[in-house]
Amino acid sequence: MINSCLVSYDISDNRRRRVCLRKLRAYSSGYQKSCFELLINRTQLKDLLSALIEEINEDSDSLILAPMKYPSHCWQLGIGSYTPCSPLMVIS
Repeated sequence: MINSCLVSYDISDNRRRRVCLRKLRAYSSGYQKSCFELLINRTQLKDLLSALIEEINEDSDSLILAPMKYPSHCWQLGIGSYTPCSPLMVIS
């Protein structure tokens, strides 16, 4: 089953930020700077999160993953396919 989620990060180190950017782009259906829409299955999501967690410095960085349920309980303003909904998982 394909899951839709929104991922955003704030990573202070340039090298670690580039690594995360490359990993997220591989699964992204769209992104803007440090915010990504992902259409991803459960196995891919687990692999991606494991790889991202290795790069995150918990003292200076943050990563937010928000699963999206569409079309119910979501709204959209402007162009794009999906909008974020609860629940929210924050890793910081």
